[in-house]
Amino acid sequence: MQPPPSHRFAHLDALRGVASLSVVFSHYITFFVGLQRPDLESIQQFFRAAAKSPALLFFSASPPVLLFFVLSGFVLTFMLTRQKASFGAYAIRRICRIWLPYFASLMFALTCIALIGWSPSSEYSEWFNKLNGHDIELMQLLKHIFLVGYFETDAYNFVVWTLVYEMRISLVFPLIYWCLCRTTLKRAVVSSLIAGMGSCVLAFLFKRYGSEAGMDYALTAHYAVFFVVGSLMAMHLKAVVDWYERLSKVQRVILTLFVLCSCLLPQMVPKDVIPYVLRHYLMLPGVAGIMLFALCAEAFKRLLQHRILLFFGHISYSIYLLHGIVLLSIVGLFYRQLPLPVFLSIGFAVTILLSWLCY
Repeated sequence: MQPPPSHRFAHLDALRGVASLSVVFSHYITFFVGLQRPDLESIQQFFRAAAKSPALLFFSASPPVLLFFVLSGFVLTFMLTRQKASFGAYAIRRICRIWLPYFASLMFALTCIALIGWSPSSEYSEWFNKLNGHDIELMQLLKHIFLVGYFETDAYNFVVWTLVYEMRISLVFPLIYWCLCRTTLKRAVVSSLIAGMGSCVLAFLFKRYGSEAGMDYALTAHYAVFFVVGSLMAMHLKAVVDWYERLSKVQRVILTLFVLCSCLLPQMVPKDVIPYVLRHYLMLPGVAGIMLFALCAEAFKRLLQHRILLFFGHISYSIYLLHGIVLLSIVGLFYRQLPLPVFLSIGFAVTILLSWLCY
């Protein structure tokens, strides 16, 4: 195992920022395309067509979310390698990093619900209506505060589901890291894939027999696979860089096309054809490839080091936490009062401003 160096990869923060923006654009476009508005049909058709093209890379949600998990595995491996802290100190640091901003965003969401109200409408899509109209209930609120249990994650902030898995896996990650340090690369890859796919089978069985909570907990091991990928890339960083540098220009072009296909094609297949967890494994090579390019491709690294992208990287977590709350609130306030492009632009600007202020 090659121990990671001690310096910080600032351009990986920028990569997280780009991923966060992709998630934001995905949710804004999903809201727009789902509107039951005949006057918008031609523009909606344009975005539906764009979703069948490489442009989907810039407004998709699944690959960026999976990339978040890979990045977390990479960063946590650096943390555990550099700092020989106790588990208690590690856990407190992770809780402060994940839970405190999350709790602040939860209070913000509750405030918006109380003051503005998020009401369903016949013009909204089924997806967007599912996010509206939730009452503030004590038991639901307590489950949200606890974060790592099973609860209705769409109730107050629909991006929370990823944080549930992030927190669960982060708390057991020292054990995962300990296991990875004591096995070979091949065994680590094979065993993690077997565990991940086994958890998907278990999740399917739980769902079939009516246990949504069991399915939710079982999928934790599925998402842990992406943490493992990031961790292995950090642990074997020198070997990864050396392998990439040995590739010819033609091989790098082929690799780039393969990464793009892995990220895009699974999303273009109808949802009833490929189960979403299987889509994740089909996207895994593409997500790992994006991470590879960020670590090894000099042109991509220079692009990510642009100060604008670094800025979005610094505020990426806040963007991710706040954009859904702002979108729901802006729609509740201005859907009938302002033209669609105007209030969506206001929503994006408010999200960036609040994220910067929170940072």
